[in-house]
Amino acid sequence: DAVTLSAAISAADEGGKWKQALYLFGTVAERELEDAISSTTAISACAKSGKWEKCLQIFCAMVQRRVSLHTITFNAMINACEKGDEWEKAVQLVSLMTQSSVELDTIGCSAAISACVERGKWKAALQLLKSSLQSRAETNTILFSAAVCACVRGGEWEKALQLFELMTLNEVQSDAIACNAAISNCGEGGWEQGLQLCIAMENSGMDLDTATYNTTITSCERSGAWRDALRVLVAVVQKSAELDAITCSTVVSACGKGGHWEKALRILCLMAQGKVERNSIVFNAAISACEQCAKWEKTLQILDVMVQSKFELSTVTLSAVISACEQAREWEKAVQLFRAMAQRQVELNSVAFSAAISACEKGGKWKKAIELLSEMSTSQ
Repeated sequence: DAVTLSAAISAADEGGKWKQALYLFGTVAERELEDAISSTTAISACAKSGKWEKCLQIFCAMVQRRVSLHTITFNAMINACEKGDEWEKAVQLVSLMTQSSVELDTIGCSAAISACVERGKWKAALQLLKSSLQSRAETNTILFSAAVCACVRGGEWEKALQLFELMTLNEVQSDAIACNAAISNCGEGGWEQGLQLCIAMENSGMDLDTATYNTTITSCERSGAWRDALRVLVAVVQKSAELDAITCSTVVSACGKGGHWEKALRILCLMAQGKVERNSIVFNAAISACEQCAKWEKTLQILDVMVQSKFELSTVTLSAVISACEQAREWEKAVQLFRAMAQRQVELNSVAFSAAISACEKGGKWKKAIELLSEMSTSQ
């Protein structure tokens, strides 16, 4: 019967098996047993696999057969359009919901706005937000931050800031949380927009917290924009905002990727002077920065500080230092560190083995290289 088949479709949906769900739905349709539940579940299953065309076919069949269309059905369809990069269809579905007097909710509106964000359609995103507010649907940070991100992508800074003011009027969660979400939503390719949003918020007098700065710095670091990451760090210090290990380690990593190991070490020193707690993450970032710039002596110095400070030495830490020694053809140091890993019962991985073997090879110590290669084969 319809109940049994709907349950089977739901099980296929939860298991991520859209083809099975669609096959079962076909059986339901052949027997003319489809209802809102089975149809919506089938749409959901296809949406999860990015099959928005299949979703549209089912949706159109529901309209033709005059199957009741509910909010959850529309939401599943809008979600499918978002995943399929079909922003226009997502907007049309929200409009159809309004025309059909179907209740709008945050889930559907957020998905539709997100679809607009990807295409930089900020006007459509703002219209969707307006529709949501007019329908008195529950508004939240996710909805507003998506609209903010759409404005940011479109270079509409004033409108983005106006949305933060609108959040306050609608008693939506704090500005900082929305800003973090908006900056994150800009993605790795949109780090410049995220940075500009942060600057615009600062200039407008908004009170930004450490999490906002960290989100901005992370966005810059992932895109290799070390200068901008450093600029944000300076802004944090100037505004006397709270510095933490995440802030500093991310900037250290950014400087390392940019080939500026001196700046990375300078930040490490400033942390000690400013009494900012240093952890293994920031030390590892500093070691990595020096390794990338072939500064093997500096990696050893940082390692000594970690040992003196009684930090736990990880596989990642020691492998990076061994790799730095290998690049500098310091085979003896590389082997010493490799042996130290075994003595400290630190897990030996392929990176450490390869670096130590390569160091011996470059130093003309082929017997030692063969010995390590044999150990590597035995350990595996």
